[in-house]
Amino acid sequence: MRLRMRVWLESDGGYLMGDGRAKLLRMVEREGSLSAAARRLGMSYARAHAALKRLQRRLGLRLLRSRPGGRSTLTEDARALLAAWDRFRESLERSARRLRRRHLADGILRLSEEDAL
Repeated sequence: MRLRMRVWLESDGGYLMGDGRAKLLRMVEREGSLSAAARRLGMSYARAHAALKRLQRRLGLRLLRSRPGGRSTLTEDARALLAAWDRFRESLERSARRLRRRHLADGILRLSEEDAL
């Protein structure tokens, strides 16, 4: 049996951060540019740029540093954001594994808002 979950954060009713944005930031770091990262992830540059621009605006942080030749690197704020996201995800995954052991019914972990109280 495999544990799977989809997690994202919202702010003021809008999407803020999730695994997709984390993956995009990691790919920018790996590939060295937003356009290469977008291409590698099968998304348009415009979509990737808009996603990171919205994230930067909502967080009030600069996440990418431009380099000559169209290159980009992550800022320290972006690296700190990814580290915090990783800690958050790992904490949720540990909690979900504990809940699965306690509340597993017919191979399906059933949770609702009431379970969170």
